[in-house]
Amino acid sequence: MFSSSSWTQLYAATLGANPIEVTASATTWSSSSRETPASIARRACERTEPCCRAPTESASFTSRQVFSSKGPASLAASPIVSEQPARAADAAVERTRKQVRMLDDLYKAAVVLIATRYVSDKSSLPVGAVAITLFDAMKKKGWHEVRLLDATGKPLVAKNSPQDDFEITAVEELKSGKSYYDRVVEREGKRYLRAATPIPVLLEKCTMCHPHYNDAKEGEPVGALSYTLPIE
Repeated sequence: MFSSSSWTQLYAATLGANPIEVTASATTWSSSSRETPASIARRACERTEPCCRAPTESASFTSRQVFSSKGPASLAASPIVSEQPARAADAAVERTRKQVRMLDDLYKAAVVLIATRYVSDKSSLPVGAVAITLFDAMKKKGWHEVRLLDATGKPLVAKNSPQDDFEITAVEELKSGKSYYDRVVEREGKRYLRAATPIPVLLEKCTMCHPHYNDAKEGEPVGALSYTLPIE
């Protein structure tokens, strides 16, 4: 901790003033403000010298000044304090979320297009089966994983039921009214974004294979898409 004379000499060195004059000025000021010469000199130094200010969360330092009773000494290296890695990590998560939104628009637009153009009756290839085939191809290529989930509790295929804690929670959140749900997880030292989006009854054709969809309220999710993407 610096003594009163140390701070006085430091402030004098900063201003190029005479330490005796600074001491006299500080003493006069302190008698009316109840401050000590050391606190006055310290506050004055903080106004003029960034190195004397308390670091903020966004500050990044690569060096610091070492002070002695004679004023500033040489620069000495100190550990770098920076939020850049955290910000970079957050940016990576946001990039992945944006990718999920893009894929979600793409897949849902494709499903609606296929159902509109190529599904006419129960003998047609189910659009859900087409979507699952597409998702499997993307997974085999190593791009990402997408699962088609049932949200009614009456899946036509058992494996379309929510399979783990994330999918169970995601379906609950989406049925409660949320339009999106995600979670960052780690697998073998690598981070992934798991996300889910709702699927309402988009076309009347959907009820041909899923008659219980008629019981769903307008806009209520009857399914969901569950995404798993690497965060890069």
